[in-house]
Amino acid sequence: MDNFVEDEIKIIPIKSNQSIAESNLMILPFISITKTNAKVLKRVWNSKGIERGIEVKGSVDLGLPTIKDLDTLLALFRIKIGEMDFQYEYNKTKNTVKFDNQEVHFTFKSLAKEMGYSKFSGQIKNIIKKSLKRLNETTIYSIESGSIRDAEKGEYITEFNGEESVRIITDLKTYSYKTIKKQNGKITCASGNAGASEIKEKTSVKFHDFFYKNICNNYFKIYDYTQYLKLRGSIAKSLFLLLNQWSHGYEKYLTYQTMYDMIGLDIKTKNDIYYYNRQIKKAYDELIDIKYIDDYEEKKDKSGINIIFNNKVTSKAKMLDKYKTDADVVSKLRTLGLTYDDILKYYRLDNQDYVRGLLRYYDFKVSNNTIKKNDNGLSLLLDGLKKENYNLDGFI
Repeated sequence: MDNFVEDEIKIIPIKSNQSIAESNLMILPFISITKTNAKVLKRVWNSKGIERGIEVKGSVDLGLPTIKDLDTLLALFRIKIGEMDFQYEYNKTKNTVKFDNQEVHFTFKSLAKEMGYSKFSGQIKNIIKKSLKRLNETTIYSIESGSIRDAEKGEYITEFNGEESVRIITDLKTYSYKTIKKQNGKITCASGNAGASEIKEKTSVKFHDFFYKNICNNYFKIYDYTQYLKLRGSIAKSLFLLLNQWSHGYEKYLTYQTMYDMIGLDIKTKNDIYYYNRQIKKAYDELIDIKYIDDYEEKKDKSGINIIFNNKVTSKAKMLDKYKTDADVVSKLRTLGLTYDDILKYYRLDNQDYVRGLLRYYDFKVSNNTIKKNDNGLSLLLDGLKKENYNLDGFI
């Protein structure tokens, strides 16, 4: 008789200020940041030595999705979570999620409210209608070595079930009272007018099968939706979603190139670099204002930015109170296996701050399990001592 293991099921609550989004949709640069009427965009980037990329084809009439369309998409996820009473069933044994179904029912007014509009009008309804149409008609192609992760297979894919493309939402159905009236349709409430509940039943959209399947395979992120609504800039919103998906701990370093790639910024000239680097720093100022991060530091060589989520933890983690005296430094170097001759050679009056920072950096890597312990870290240490070119920002 086969051994039977009973699945461990947990009900995971989602706080009233939170929402979820499928993880690919939080990080892929499928929206157009710049305000153009382009219909197609192609993004290629390097990830750990592998070229990845996507090609996005927008609506024939309305063009590529923009940040407002991303707002609409996230609001749809929020409404769906509300339909599920802000909770979901998690199978810990199989790492899967019971996520109701992929269809979302809504009214334009309820969608506008979730998007942060304080008032509802015909103009706002029209904006949302166009947004839904753009999302419904947009197609994403995975190119190069694959850029979209299939959670069930645990790998990046270049094709979707034999096809090269995937949609974002499908089966968009919207309600028009005038159209139904002309067709002698009947949709009324007690007062004789079209009611919100009736309209909601006739207004819906589905998350595409691929992204819904990923959610069911636990490939999504819970994040603070109220914080997102406070953001105004498109770059700030994109970085917020990216960091929610990527960040684990109290700080995160991103190169400018990575941010250009993942936000979807076209850098062609030095003026572009100057302009967008400034816009990125303004975006981080927004993230500080909403209290998502504590601070950020641009690298001295302007290659990237270190994002600090918790100043207090960071200060302790970098051991800035360690190795303040010569005796502390010598004792540590001897413990790591250096001879007194080595110490005299590598620890001098002209580089004391550097060596102290290097030791803190070494301890930092050990504490985070990012250093090989079989050689006690001596190879990393000697390399840093010999070259004296390690970037030790924050450790000195």
